[in-house]
Amino acid sequence: FWTTNATSMRACDACAANYSGSDCTEFFSSDPDVIAARVAVCATSCVNGACDAVGTCRCFANSTHGHWGGEWCDGCAASSTLGFWDRVQQCRECAIGYFGADCTGVCPGRCATNGLCKADGTCECRRSTVFGNWAGQSCDVCALNAFGPNCTITCSAATCTGGSCTPEGECVCHGN
Repeated sequence: FWTTNATSMRACDACAANYSGSDCTEFFSSDPDVIAARVAVCATSCVNGACDAVGTCRCFANSTHGHWGGEWCDGCAASSTLGFWDRVQQCRECAIGYFGADCTGVCPGRCATNGLCKADGTCECRRSTVFGNWAGQSCDVCALNAFGPNCTITCSAATCTGGSCTPEGECVCHGN
């Protein structure tokens, strides 16, 4: 919660009233009425967390309840320190492109689009005529006998009788 500087008209010059911290998300007040109002709002707004004594929603961050973020814990955590979590999986699994117990590991190369990044960071490449037949540690090259810009065209025994396919999909004949 930032305020706009009236002189420079730039946002994010200072935290709004009753907020502090490097990202202006920490609520504070010494006024009991302000705190009581905040606690009441927190009680109805804190979706995936627990309210503290001053009405700040402390987000769940565990495998049972998920890894949540935002002022009211209504979105998945998404930062290099909190990890990058998938909303479809109720913030219990890593978002596409991330791995590890805390979802802070970044999957290598094109693994996130051309394969499945496993929990240990290794990549299991896609093999389909729709999404491509990929290979390599980060699924960035066509698999054997696959070619084309998205590795979706395959060169097979049916299409290359008596030869073998090059990475470009050309059928090379072999002598008898």
